[in-house]
Amino acid sequence: MRKGGITVFLTSMLLLFVTLVSACVEAVRFYAVGVEAECAVSMGLDSIFAEYHRGLLDRYDLFFIDSSYGAEQPSYHNTEAHLWDYIAANLSAADVPVRNGKDFLDMHLEGVSIVQAALATDACGRDVKYQAVSYMRERVGIGLIEEIQRQMDTVRGNGLDVRDVEQEAAEVQAQIDGTPLPEQQLEDGSFVTASVDNPADSVNGGRFRGILYLVAEQEELSEQAVNPDNYVSYRTLNRGTGAACGDAAFSVVDEVLFGEYLIEKCGDYRNPSADGALQYELEYILAGKSSDMENLRWVAGRLILLREAANVMYLYSDSTKVSEADVLAWSLAIVSLEPSLQPLIKHSILLAWAYAESVLDVRRLFSGEQVPLLKSRETWRLSLEHMLDYVTHLGEKDEAQDGLDYEDYLRLLLLLENEDTKTMRFMDVIEMNMRKLEGNESFRMDGCMDAVRAEVSVSGGFGEYFNLSAQYSYLNR
Repeated sequence: MRKGGITVFLTSMLLLFVTLVSACVEAVRFYAVGVEAECAVSMGLDSIFAEYHRGLLDRYDLFFIDSSYGAEQPSYHNTEAHLWDYIAANLSAADVPVRNGKDFLDMHLEGVSIVQAALATDACGRDVKYQAVSYMRERVGIGLIEEIQRQMDTVRGNGLDVRDVEQEAAEVQAQIDGTPLPEQQLEDGSFVTASVDNPADSVNGGRFRGILYLVAEQEELSEQAVNPDNYVSYRTLNRGTGAACGDAAFSVVDEVLFGEYLIEKCGDYRNPSADGALQYELEYILAGKSSDMENLRWVAGRLILLREAANVMYLYSDSTKVSEADVLAWSLAIVSLEPSLQPLIKHSILLAWAYAESVLDVRRLFSGEQVPLLKSRETWRLSLEHMLDYVTHLGEKDEAQDGLDYEDYLRLLLLLENEDTKTMRFMDVIEMNMRKLEGNESFRMDGCMDAVRAEVSVSGGFGEYFNLSAQYSYLNR
């Protein structure tokens, strides 16, 4: 009896022990399935971003995956298929075989879905700009940033970015034209209306007419062109779920850094892109026209407007030059028999003088010389006597002067440009150049992702089922 009792007791204890061990093993296995599933999903996301677009990173230091993978159209489904393959491979590698039995984990991938993705074009390219600014933070010194900010303070503080000298000239001319002139009797007794032989008329009459041919060397001009309708700024875009960087605002310093990034990565008239679809890429970002020639013409006109505002401001501050214009205006008003025109003629002469000087300034910039933002008596070039024939003085070289060069003025124009517009046009430039790479003929920035969130379903061979959600973002690399 005693021996039988001990046998029953030991059998019961062994049963309890085996049950406990089995429960522990099952708990460990269940936990292992969950952990391995999470690891497989995480490695899968890492793997799809390891397929980053090499061309974007090499040329622009931008980190995105292209969901078209060289096909004609980008699609979430393409990325889901890649993610499925990576997760499935990782799950298979996680299996722990049991000899003559079932896999210890026996995990199976049931479903993969990308439910959120931040596209490069979301929020007008906010992630592209964020990455560009982050890249430049370690490359640009505080001294350069402060100098550019001082230059912008000069531009805005003097109203050079908003003063419309062209409109002022048109209004002055309209007042001159609207002033009735007296009649003069000729020797034969007939009468004719007096005239104002204003030398400013010949200058004002040619404003912006053929301006590119005055300021640029024609044999050097690029004739490359594109169809803007094919690019980000003009076509209907795929939409993601918003920028990965969220609604973070860009500071003034960030705008300076982005401008420096554009100057580093894009060509311009003085430093044309050797292999770009357009050679003058910065000019395209500013103007958005279809050809290098049109973009350069727009920039030349914008530079003249900027220089006109600065030159007019200086002329009115120089009493000697104002006196010269005053004397000439009095002589013309007396000849026209209408002294009341004198103030208007004087203003007309000063505005035309400033325009002629501005054309010379832009010609110097296009030639690689420097022009100060604000003129002084020492840096003013054109005399009143030479205002009429200013075109003949365009090729003259001056002694080296301190000031800003063409690239410096482009910096200012970029800072004056609408933030979203220049980012969108920069993405146009990216598409133009990426499509020149083999296998990227249909490349689209609105198919490029830098953050995704995926939902994944994984089952175990013993009835376990896991719904996992995981995300990957450039910001958290």
